[in-house]
Amino acid sequence: MKQTSRLLAIERQNPQHAADGAATVMMDLHMMAVQGGRERTQAEFDALARCCGLVAVQARKIEEGFWLMEFAPSSAA
Repeated sequence: MKQTSRLLAIERQNPQHAADGAATVMMDLHMMAVQGGRERTQAEFDALARCCGLVAVQARKIEEGFWLMEFAPSSAA
């Protein structure tokens, strides 16, 4: 990526403190079985980005449960 590039991601986020732990576990199981993944918290997305040399610029809720996240190369932030 160029230093001026931005990565935009739209993802469903798992709340930091889920009100219904059983529902969260069931969604994670569904995501793993059907799509090979799981829901992540914003902190988990930020950590994943750091492993790739990116930093979070901003995150904005766009719809119930869905977030638009913007990441940039770590040296550009």
